[in-house]
Amino acid sequence: MRGDVDRSQASLDFEAMWRAIPKSGLVPFLRDFVPEKVPAFLSEMVIIEVNPERPPYLRVRLAGTALNERARFEMTGTDYASYLPAEYRQGAIDSADLMVNFPCGLWQLMPVHYDTGVSRLLEITCFPLLGGAGRKPMLMTFGQDLGFLGGDMAQPPEGKLTVDTSMDYAYIDIGAGVPPKEAPGLTGEISGH
Repeated sequence: MRGDVDRSQASLDFEAMWRAIPKSGLVPFLRDFVPEKVPAFLSEMVIIEVNPERPPYLRVRLAGTALNERARFEMTGTDYASYLPAEYRQGAIDSADLMVNFPCGLWQLMPVHYDTGVSRLLEITCFPLLGGAGRKPMLMTFGQDLGFLGGDMAQPPEGKLTVDTSMDYAYIDIGAGVPPKEAPGLTGEISGH
């Protein structure tokens, strides 16, 4: 990946919000996140439970209203991995597992294809959350819509929503550095802000 990642102000603001969540180590607990304090992010936010050992691998625990409206269905309770073509699923599961265990954040540009034949580009920024006693770790994700990529797809998605592989991405240092080059999917790094 290029070293000149150009993140949006919204992505940087989301990172600042995540960093402001009270924590005793590098990663805050889900219970310490207070949604009422960050209304600007809620409609474009997803909280995903990470379970790399068995389905649902990436269960959507909460999906913002703007995301549900674009998808035209309620995403809460679904497995995010099911939106990916089969050849990309394991890589996404491995990246999610890496983010919660290394730990680190992730920034990416990702095309999303809807059953209407329209494709849009999303800027994704996500950070880990600890689940607490007996709970799986989570990813707090902000998906900013960057605009229309095209329409009249020759091959509409298999389901209501298909997420393509990222066009550009980088792990974000949250205090533990970034994963080594041989880690799944690594293409670059962004220093903490």
